[in-house]
Amino acid sequence: MMGILKKKSVFGRVIACILTACVLIFTLAFCYIFYEKEVKEDLFYTSGYYDMKITKHIWYHYSDEDGKGYVFNCDEGRKTLKGVSWVAKPGNGEHLAVYSTGEKRGYFDIYTGKAVIPARYSKAWVFSEGVAAVVENDSLFFIGYEGKRVFERGFVLPKGEGDFCFHNGYCVLRNEEGKMGLIDRKGEWVLAPTCDDLVREGREYWSVCKEERWGVLSDSLVEILPCEYEMVTISEDNGIYVSLADHTQKRYDYDGSVLNDFICGNVYQLSYDTGEYDDEGNSVMATAQCWMYMVENGYCGLMSTDGKPITPPLYRGIEALRKGIYRCSFDYDGSVSTILDNLGRVINL
Repeated sequence: MMGILKKKSVFGRVIACILTACVLIFTLAFCYIFYEKEVKEDLFYTSGYYDMKITKHIWYHYSDEDGKGYVFNCDEGRKTLKGVSWVAKPGNGEHLAVYSTGEKRGYFDIYTGKAVIPARYSKAWVFSEGVAAVVENDSLFFIGYEGKRVFERGFVLPKGEGDFCFHNGYCVLRNEEGKMGLIDRKGEWVLAPTCDDLVREGREYWSVCKEERWGVLSDSLVEILPCEYEMVTISEDNGIYVSLADHTQKRYDYDGSVLNDFICGNVYQLSYDTGEYDDEGNSVMATAQCWMYMVENGYCGLMSTDGKPITPPLYRGIEALRKGIYRCSFDYDGSVSTILDNLGRVINL
């Protein structure tokens, strides 16, 4: 009888050990799956170990100790690029990122982390519209996704480098004299390099500066406004705002027709000290005959109470001295001023 009990006891312990081992294996498997699915990516993201998230499973880690880093593929659990000093992520729709070895630059796939175009360029910029600018032997040219030139023409690397990105088929470039123009996807100048500045704005329109005066070109490079304005702003929906030499502002439509001959920002009611005091000893203020209006660049002018401008916005500040007398300052601290009446006429003292 005792032998039977001993056999049952040993058998029970074996079964218990087997069940415990199964539970342990199941628990470890569950923890591993949970780590891979839920924890691993967040750990990389929040620990600070990886400096930059490229895509969901591709990360870049940089080490301050040796000034080098690497690209890491979390799915494969391995480094795909080593000896990387920095990376530059591409814009929307592009799949190749720039990487630098410290001396040369190349491109890697943001979804695999693997090098696609080896690091052989002295300079390289991100892809845009399927094209990227690179420099080799002091020559600036453009390549496609396979690293081949998209056109044979090269350019001298200009001073004051830009981003060399294509937008709506055009890329801003400077010539050897520093003047700016636009090239197309064939490498041809479609806007001659005669501009001092060239800025892409709303609706793919261009603000153009020549000899410190601004104008506007359409998305097809048709002149909308000549270069004769102090400032231009092209909005997405509300037209084109311009400032004249006297800082007066107008609004045009996208074809260059005037919508508003006068526009302004905030309008302020002006008050002056009457020199009298109330029963509590406080100064009695009175409302002046004119208002002050502001324009976008911080200048101000006098306006009648029926909303008509009396003076151009020539001043940095206006103070009412009496009901119809105003001190208009040409600087912010009021050290250089003129005195005007309510019709905008200078009062000579």
